[in-house]
Amino acid sequence: MWMGEKITEQERLTPMEIFKTPKGETVIDFGQNLTGYFEIKVNAKAGDRVSFSFAEVLDRDGNFYNENYRDAKARFEYICKDGINTYKPKLAFWGFRYMRVDSFPCEITRDHINAIVVHSDMRRTGSFVCGDAKINQLYHNIIWGQKSNYLDIPTDCPQRDERLGWTGDTQAFCGTAAYNAMVDGFFHKWLQ
Repeated sequence: MWMGEKITEQERLTPMEIFKTPKGETVIDFGQNLTGYFEIKVNAKAGDRVSFSFAEVLDRDGNFYNENYRDAKARFEYICKDGINTYKPKLAFWGFRYMRVDSFPCEITRDHINAIVVHSDMRRTGSFVCGDAKINQLYHNIIWGQKSNYLDIPTDCPQRDERLGWTGDTQAFCGTAAYNAMVDGFFHKWLQ
């Protein structure tokens, strides 16, 4: 008997920007913190490497920063075959907005990569809009926080080295979560 909600690919985001940091690193900005993974498509030679590191923020100078991930590796590496390589991870996810390009067979462009947002498949039931842009942005952030932290179990964060069920955050948030989406199956599975 299946219990809970299936984890599904929900959205695909194209990079908002690919830029060089002051340190000279190439960074991809998807414009939104998310939980998920990516898909690449690149023409490569056998043995070429693709590797990325993940982060939620940049430092005050605009450089890639993931020290807040503590012991979480937040890295990915793929070894290419000859020809067109289309690949997305199968058993991994990260919490990120930014991806640092540590290795890529050519200069990376928006055509090479997408971010794929994943979370438990909960039907959206509530919404909120008002005349204040800051409050609307707050609600937008709340929805993305729920999507990012409702991946099979309620978590406190999808990026650091503590991706475990966390009752502290969700006990305060579950009422709001129930307003936003159909969460009964999600919580029933978790409580079991």
